[in-house]
Amino acid sequence: MRVLQLSVTEVAGMPYRLMRALEAASVPCRMVTIQRGLFPFDILEPTWEQLGRLASEADVVHYHGVTTFRLLQPRVLARAVVVHIHGDPDRGKGIHLEVPHVVATPDLLQDFHRALFVPNLILPHDLPASPTLGPGPLRVFKSPSYHMKHQVMFASLMRPIVQRLAGRVEYVAPARPMLHADLVRLRASCHISLDHLHGYYGLESLESLAQGLIAVNGASDETLARFRQAVGTDPPFAVAHDASSCGVLLHELTEEALCAPARFEQRRARGPRFVREHYGPDRFVQAWLSIYRQVAASAGQPWQAGGTSAEGARAHSCCNST
Repeated sequence: MRVLQLSVTEVAGMPYRLMRALEAASVPCRMVTIQRGLFPFDILEPTWEQLGRLASEADVVHYHGVTTFRLLQPRVLARAVVVHIHGDPDRGKGIHLEVPHVVATPDLLQDFHRALFVPNLILPHDLPASPTLGPGPLRVFKSPSYHMKHQVMFASLMRPIVQRLAGRVEYVAPARPMLHADLVRLRASCHISLDHLHGYYGLESLESLAQGLIAVNGASDETLARFRQAVGTDPPFAVAHDASSCGVLLHELTEEALCAPARFEQRRARGPRFVREHYGPDRFVQAWLSIYRQVAASAGQPWQAGGTSAEGARAHSCCNST
């Protein structure tokens, strides 16, 4: 199975992570990136001739995002294709696709009813671990974002905590996007991370768990239920659904870290344990290989899969295998 990934934007580094994971499983994979950004790349800005040659050599062309598919598909001849939908900017548009498509977070099934759901993979070995609490301050991290998801809200929630506990709590919120390698090193110096409260989770939460941070997000009950179905257990997220409940949660986590550090460290340890026992990249590579085989075998036929169909269940069973 030979795979070609195409991406106009980096979609939080998922093409690079998937390429690395496929190659580790001895699956040949090339990755084309159209715009240089914050993550490593394989092939940058190829000519149409180069792109056509790469596609002709691949068994499956894996498009990242509907925008990439709409832009490149008319110029790329491929045996079989799959579109991988990550959210922004396709969220909420309810785009109807006639080709196989997969969503990266379960909330996207609300817009893409015939999609399969395969959770985003992470590469835990690339993520340095956060140290245990020491004599320094408790550090709370907010990743910079192109979409400015809750930066103002989180800053307003953290301000009174930092002022009240001057020198004991520090809010780390870079103002501009940064290279991913630099970001994970900075996040590793922290103890709590803030994702967003939009009802779903991001790679920020998953990587934070692997690094040993408490991951705060607003994952809905339905999102968590579908995640549980795919992975086999609940992720140890710290969930808050609005600004008020998030403020209470941050107060509770801060008090626990300062007054009951042993209990706080036990809470943090759940993240790496969850990733180690339930969220290794191999299981998601197997899910993708199952999908690649399906789309290659049925190339040119109407796409009939759905999140609860037999094909979807087979993809889920790959995720649930150990």
